[in-house]
Amino acid sequence: MSWRTHIIEQITIKKAQLAAANAALDAALVEGGETQSYTFNSGEGQQSATKRPLAEIYDLIERLEAEIARLYRKLTGRGIVNLNLRRNLYGGYFGRY
Repeated sequence: MSWRTHIIEQITIKKAQLAAANAALDAALVEGGETQSYTFNSGEGQQSATKRPLAEIYDLIERLEAEIARLYRKLTGRGIVNLNLRRNLYGGYFGRY
């Protein structure tokens, strides 16, 4: 499996997780602020949760969106670029005049 295929699979999984989290948020909003119980299927396994506050669901959604964006940057070659520039202000004679 190529690295591109792996990243595309990860994006697909994260999008499914995001859809499940958004469904949980919708259910929580309908029920008045907390979900009583719901099932979350991550694609790697299934888990159930009860009494999950809205803040946790919002945090989960934000993390998933950030992870999807990171994977897209990695896929398109626009990942994190680190460039360190060092400027010698004294022409090689630091501390001497």
